[in-house]
Amino acid sequence: MRIQLLNGPNGRTILAPVDPPPTLDIDDLFELTLEASQSTFKPLTNVQIRWTIRPKGASLSDYVFTLRDTYGPIAEDIGASGAATVFAYRNALVRVRARRRGSAALSDFDRTLTLTADTSDCVVVDNLGRFVFDAQFESGVRDLIDEIDRIKLQTRTTVRPGAFPPDILIVEKEIVSTWKPGSIEYDVPLELRVPGPNPDWNVHLKITFSMTHEPEGSQLTVTVTPSDDVSVDTVGGVISAGIPWAIEAVAEPLLDELLKCYAERFERAIVRLLMDYIAARLDGFRLLGVGVRGGNVPAIVFTICPFPVGPLDAPPIVGPGEVGGLIARG
Repeated sequence: MRIQLLNGPNGRTILAPVDPPPTLDIDDLFELTLEASQSTFKPLTNVQIRWTIRPKGASLSDYVFTLRDTYGPIAEDIGASGAATVFAYRNALVRVRARRRGSAALSDFDRTLTLTADTSDCVVVDNLGRFVFDAQFESGVRDLIDEIDRIKLQTRTTVRPGAFPPDILIVEKEIVSTWKPGSIEYDVPLELRVPGPNPDWNVHLKITFSMTHEPEGSQLTVTVTPSDDVSVDTVGGVISAGIPWAIEAVAEPLLDELLKCYAERFERAIVRLLMDYIAARLDGFRLLGVGVRGGNVPAIVFTICPFPVGPLDAPPIVGPGEVGGLIARG
């Protein structure tokens, strides 16, 4: 490797490599055997991964090996041979990663294992459409407005065409939803009621769904994320009793905290809506995933799968606050 000497600040010498450090080809040093009890599996079942690492030109004790898949480590500092059981519910690529002790350089074996979820017995439920979900969300916003008398929806003034004298209407601005694959976003045009001109409070919320699965049950998490940028349009500031008030400096941090508090309330309300909707469909099934479909026919998409057959994969006992082994949190 060639090293270039550079003059740094305060007369210090900086060492900069001209050539990149050589990469470690772990397959030249070890032979890996990697197998699965089943490479194609029914979702929410146990799959056993077995491995054997044989030295070809290096000592096993000089290296640390990690078994991992697409989503992170399965087992760390594994021995030369062994097995690990994973609760599998989605496609994954399994591999073994090596690191020489005392070094930060990582190298993956060329040998990998592909695990494929067979969802042919699963059912997609997708008739919780945009109209119903948006209506529930708007109802939640109006409940919030009723509770806090210092906010309201922004309004706009329109003139009814053909009317004489002019028929002036004051109507509320609409809450706008944007449905994308994986998330729903809402733009809520609120207005603060304060002395003087009412400033606009433009709120942006993003709703996402995630699931985690364990043999004993699954967990659905709903996350409502307010925009980091709380936008308050003061139209030059608010005048109260003749004293200018810089609402951006005073109100925005308070509004930000208020919004986070009510985001948690929205999360709980959405969880109740989803649980009420899907509970009756989970008889003999387990919820695999919840997603969002955009496009011309947007909807909340549930994927439910039959309980796998086997002593380790029997339907879990349903406890308080659970539906078919599903725990929902907002």
